[in-house]
Amino acid sequence: MHNLKMSVKQIYNEREASEALGIALPLLHVILDAHIFNDGTPRPENVEFTSADLLMIAYWVEKTPMENVLCNAVEKLNLNRAGVHCSRRFGKPSSRSLPLP
Repeated sequence: MHNLKMSVKQIYNEREASEALGIALPLLHVILDAHIFNDGTPRPENVEFTSADLLMIAYWVEKTPMENVLCNAVEKLNLNRAGVHCSRRFGKPSSRSLPLP
């Protein structure tokens, strides 16, 4: 499982959480949007986490195929408008997508 890189605190802000998880902040947002804020509820501007939250997010980071994370980011950031596309081998493929290298 993913190693947390900081000592245990009561509350972590987004920057501290991404550093503790060893992931970039935009990837943290993609993971949160995929697993928590996926029912149409927008992600709040400032999210705080407990150490138990970080443990669950670390699990999701390990279990999420990087290809799906990249595809979610492409969709979330509307990069397909700029000509960036990807295909999902693990999900429903898009008819307009191109395979990742």
